[in-house]
Amino acid sequence: MPNRNADKIPYGFLKLSDLPDGNTYDEVMLLPADMTFATTGDFAAVAKNHCGAVCASNVLLSLTAEDPAGEALSGTPAAGSIFDVMHRIIGNGPVFTLNRGIKKGASVFGKVILSERAVSRPDIIHALDRGMPVALLLSNSLFDWHWVLCVGYRRYPLSTGGRTYLRLANSWQPKADIFYLPGEGSRILSGRAYHLG
Repeated sequence: MPNRNADKIPYGFLKLSDLPDGNTYDEVMLLPADMTFATTGDFAAVAKNHCGAVCASNVLLSLTAEDPAGEALSGTPAAGSIFDVMHRIIGNGPVFTLNRGIKKGASVFGKVILSERAVSRPDIIHALDRGMPVALLLSNSLFDWHWVLCVGYRRYPLSTGGRTYLRLANSWQPKADIFYLPGEGSRILSGRAYHLG
């Protein structure tokens, strides 16, 4: 969970240039492509092994960006304020579960968040199709875990492999421009899909 060099991306993460060639694909993206997410580097001076608290912050940021009522969080909706609350509740990592911490942190800002399990690729895709971002705990090895937020996917036709790549805010880079093919390079240990209650 430490900060990583952006040029050496582990866990089987892929850049846009690593995806199949061609402009034919179906894509779901829950948020604007230019949205900025919190990263571990933003808070390295005050936290350590904190991808869980960063992912929890990004869950709340993504849900309030899509708030159908168009309401901002009560208080200060800045990523730093959200992280302060989430880190106080979740703490430093490694952390195996975020669900209670995310819900408790959201309540501090006057939001109710509901969740459902989403670990398999079909469950993740189904949640994304319904507008729900998915927090995933990935395992590179027995003790090498990392929390990411899945905010979309790109599905290619059979002519270019027929694979579906998940689009991630990977907690290391500020944009959701990293992709992941489930089971390639790491495996999913845990996953929860979230929506506002």
